[in-house]
Amino acid sequence: MLSKPSIRRAMAQALDLDQLVAAASNGTGEANGSMISSDSIYYSGVQKKRLPYDLEAARKELDASGYKGEPISIIANKRGNVPSFPAAVMAQAMLQQIGLNVQIEVLDYATQVDRRRSGNYQIISQSVTPRLDPALMYSFYVGDKDKNASLMWDDPKARELMKAAYAEIDPKKRQAIFDEFHELMLQEMPGIFLYDMVDVWGANKALKGQPVWQSNARLWEVSVDD
Repeated sequence: MLSKPSIRRAMAQALDLDQLVAAASNGTGEANGSMISSDSIYYSGVQKKRLPYDLEAARKELDASGYKGEPISIIANKRGNVPSFPAAVMAQAMLQQIGLNVQIEVLDYATQVDRRRSGNYQIISQSVTPRLDPALMYSFYVGDKDKNASLMWDDPKARELMKAAYAEIDPKKRQAIFDEFHELMLQEMPGIFLYDMVDVWGANKALKGQPVWQSNARLWEVSVDD
């Protein structure tokens, strides 16, 4: 069923991302429907595009897909430092509004990772470690599933764009590649991206410099003022 882009687009339009993200992030995050993080130099106006929250349009997409109420499972984990389970619960309620028969299967994290790597799931609610370059983020999702079952988007054009992003060094040309990538993603919706997770750090006034980058502690250019 989920091989049909119309079902995936229906799901995307059934999710009120702003509401979902506000709840999942405890008010610290903002919705971002792009694979590229909002603090990247490649996060353009195109990257800000996402399918609108529109239940009527979602139901039309679902009707056109030929969906007949077949069960759909989301696998999630209950680790406290990520919103895998609460995001899945909210998504389930929103998807049920358009008539999707969605259930949640709660797994321990190791089992969920194993299922992802083997491709043995329909939908997975997960977080992804940040990567320095958008091409590295795309490589987590895009590729030949026959060679790597963990990949989620086995589309010839997407694979072509990912290779081009790795090979190109001109920033303007790379921007064009990433923008085309995002437009293609909005058509096919291989995944629904929610937001860039926010971790809150605290330090006293004696600490000089920025001690973290995307939740990872770093020690260079950081000092303590006596």
